[in-house]
Amino acid sequence: MRMLVTGGTGVLGRQVTTAALERGHEVVVMTREHEAEVPEGASIATADVLEPGSLSGAVEGARLVLHCATDPRGGRLQHRGRRHQESTECL
Repeated sequence: MRMLVTGGTGVLGRQVTTAALERGHEVVVMTREHEAEVPEGASIATADVLEPGSLSGAVEGARLVLHCATDPRGGRLQHRGRRHQESTECL
């Protein structure tokens, strides 16, 4: 199955990507950095979860989206929660 993993270069996303690849899935890692390092066997889609216009190419053909992206800048829990909600709505 073709799946898209947001945040696939992070701690959780990298583990999810590796596990999916080991199970024979086709994995596309969505990242904001074109030159990101992803687990071997995964492909890269450059997009930003907070920019709806950048998402169509990344999600195209995916039967499943695993949303593992988070904001590494941290901040107050209230603001992080809002950013997570906004990114989920964009997807």
